[in-house]
Amino acid sequence: MKKLVIAAVCIGAAYVAYPYVSLYQLADAVETKDAAALEDRIDWSNLRQGLKDDISAVLAMSMQKPQEANDSTGGFEMLGAVLGAKFADIMIDQMVTPAGLVMTMRRQAASHPGMSLHPLQSVTGAFFDSPTQFLVTVKNDHGEPITLRMSLEGLSWKVSRLISSPNQIAEFARSMRNRSN
Repeated sequence: MKKLVIAAVCIGAAYVAYPYVSLYQLADAVETKDAAALEDRIDWSNLRQGLKDDISAVLAMSMQKPQEANDSTGGFEMLGAVLGAKFADIMIDQMVTPAGLVMTMRRQAASHPGMSLHPLQSVTGAFFDSPTQFLVTVKNDHGEPITLRMSLEGLSWKVSRLISSPNQIAEFARSMRNRSN
């Protein structure tokens, strides 16, 4: 019986430590700009879909703003929102990839020489949200919080969602548009 309790405690400790180990491995992949390791640590399809949903929601919120009485745009704002969402979908599919993330990190490193902040230094919190969900909060370059949701997929913890404010999502959409030019 004592061996069973010890085994259960060891398994429980390993389970609790595992997302932290996965977070460290993710941070190491980010720091070394290792696209292959990033491929293994991120659920890219869920991450892309979440970003698409967020951008669509921000565009929908912008459409719900009260219109002025003399607004003569007709349906062009609605058309712009639909086209904007489609454009965002295409850009996300092309850019939110391991190679796209590495390219973005290299651009940031080139534009901020001397800034070698280890990815784990920006972590402000990390905790279980459920037995299969682990949340990590980091600060972006502007000091704003961004939450990474890690999900237990099979035997691996992977980033499956990025949670940020509507303002950050709108800024992300603008930066994608600027990169496409």
